[in-house]
Amino acid sequence: MQWRPQSLRNDKWFSHSHPTPSKSPLAFRNFTHCSNLRAPVSPYTGKNPLAMSKHSATVDEFYATSPETAQWLLAELSSRYTLAGNTALEPCVGGFVFPDACPQLEWTTNDLNQWTDRLPDSQSDFLATDFAKHDFVITNPPFGRNNKLAFAFLEKSARLADVVAMIVPSSMGTPNARLHKIMPSDFKLVFSAQCPCQFFDLPDGTHRPVRTHGVIWEKVSGYKRPAPKKEPLDTRTDILEFCDDGDFAIRIYGDGIGDLKPLDETVGGTWARLRFARNKQCIGLKLLMAYPWRWHYGSSGKGRAPWDGSPGVVPAISTSRLLHFVNTMAVLEGRLDPIPGVNYDSFLEELQNQYATGLTVPEFTSTSPR
Repeated sequence: MQWRPQSLRNDKWFSHSHPTPSKSPLAFRNFTHCSNLRAPVSPYTGKNPLAMSKHSATVDEFYATSPETAQWLLAELSSRYTLAGNTALEPCVGGFVFPDACPQLEWTTNDLNQWTDRLPDSQSDFLATDFAKHDFVITNPPFGRNNKLAFAFLEKSARLADVVAMIVPSSMGTPNARLHKIMPSDFKLVFSAQCPCQFFDLPDGTHRPVRTHGVIWEKVSGYKRPAPKKEPLDTRTDILEFCDDGDFAIRIYGDGIGDLKPLDETVGGTWARLRFARNKQCIGLKLLMAYPWRWHYGSSGKGRAPWDGSPGVVPAISTSRLLHFVNTMAVLEGRLDPIPGVNYDSFLEELQNQYATGLTVPEFTSTSPR
């Protein structure tokens, strides 16, 4: 049988909870190669998880919480709050990693799918279901494209508990404008640190690196969260600088964003001229071309905006952000020293999502160019 690659990624087998010993290689092969089926079937429910909800195809793509990370986050919680006798909601319980690591809490568990032989208290779409208030919400939510689901789960969790503890993408580990917008003003980020385990297990025994943070948000009476400050960028000109008389020009706005031209060609206002530092032209060109320009392109793959069929969105990038990208890559390669106070991790997390999106082959519609 010819399997449709977009129908299943190996990590769907693990959902978003820790894998259990019962998930053997043989069971995984049976799961992914069900005879005469064109979609994955859960060995426990007998259903296609991708057809169960509008969120399920995205939810099932994400990875399992390691016991090490779960115990680490729960230890931080227990150092701040009394857990015994209090209630906790786990909306993405999966393999029951958090409840098993903290039996002193009174747990309510939910998951969209059943992935082990243990049944959660409910099987529903968390974002579309009403839940009672609890003392805590503790979970590792699905992240989604551009972390959309992670933000949605955090926003709803803040309505269901006064303390929310989550594993989130590292870009959500520091207050930013997007977090400030969705979180109630009396919620304070009281803890944020990089998770001790930055890898997720895949079915073939390999590990997939994912930058994650453990965070704790707490509702504080009388507190009003200040608006976040704009994060500083690394705009050093050690490799290149943008100037009016540069030897090259790069398109930073509109169709064909990322195109390069030499000095002797005419350019308009959608281009920015740049000059490379002495002996830095080769490395500068390489770093510029490493930017995920494909992320800006439309479904035609010809440099047209936008993604997701949103007419009127024109691709654009500022010269300061592009310079920040070049310097971030140079820091990663050891060509430049990092600047204290610049959050390179947050930027790299965002780039990782953009690379993944840009490498995705859009599904053609009847009106799409072929």
